[in-house]
Amino acid sequence: MWNINILNLIKGFIGKGPVREFLTDPDGNKLMRHEISQYKGKKQHGCCELYFPVSGKKRKLENYFQVKHGKKHGFTEFYHATTGMLETRTCFMDDVRHGWREVFDEGGQLLERELYQNGQLIDFPST
Repeated sequence: MWNINILNLIKGFIGKGPVREFLTDPDGNKLMRHEISQYKGKKQHGCCELYFPVSGKKRKLENYFQVKHGKKHGFTEFYHATTGMLETRTCFMDDVRHGWREVFDEGGQLLERELYQNGQLIDFPST
């Protein structure tokens, strides 16, 4: 299997352990996505990574996010499937946008930048 830690994969299936790995297919794709998540008890807590399948053992990072007691807390990053470059970066506090949200093109150039406080857009500076 694709660079999977078998022990963590089993932990993912049975819902036990601080680090769990999953093979998911949410969109009905033939190739499955690979997820590595940290848990505290039954809730996600720590860093989580979701990978695009590419071919064979190769994969690209699709999404990276930080979670605290099951809620997004810290940075969430999405990456372009074609280039692997950062697509969006958003800061969350207790599942609510709080801080900068940035959008990038496939070459890594900043396209948009917004500032949030407790879920409310407070500033929209020009780039």
